[in-house]
Amino acid sequence: MIDISWKQSLQNAIKNTSKNLMQFDEVLSYSPAYYISSYECPICYNSVLYKMRVRGANTVFKGQTYSLFNLFTCPECKVIYASITETNLNNFTNLPLSSFALLSEKYSTIREYKNVLDYTVRFQQG
Repeated sequence: MIDISWKQSLQNAIKNTSKNLMQFDEVLSYSPAYYISSYECPICYNSVLYKMRVRGANTVFKGQTYSLFNLFTCPECKVIYASITETNLNNFTNLPLSSFALLSEKYSTIREYKNVLDYTVRFQQG
């Protein structure tokens, strides 16, 4: 169970970016679990989101349990996003972050943010 305090859910709010996908943020350079995605942060519009696979890990938001597919982060805003896997009977659908995302609270210090990144690495899959 990934224990992150989720602030809200977003629908159709995250877009693909045209930013340079060859740059890697210095804050994340120590954490090879996260890699560049093609999404742009919808908060600052200044950074690409960095992604880590967490297939099948669960989390809770507003009393409902969600099966996570990927975690994303914006090092500028110091937040975590999550994409989910939706289950309907025996059908599993991995929803893209652009369709549905969970959004964490903003971490106020770089130390707190790095602690959360270190915590999430435990759930890395593949």
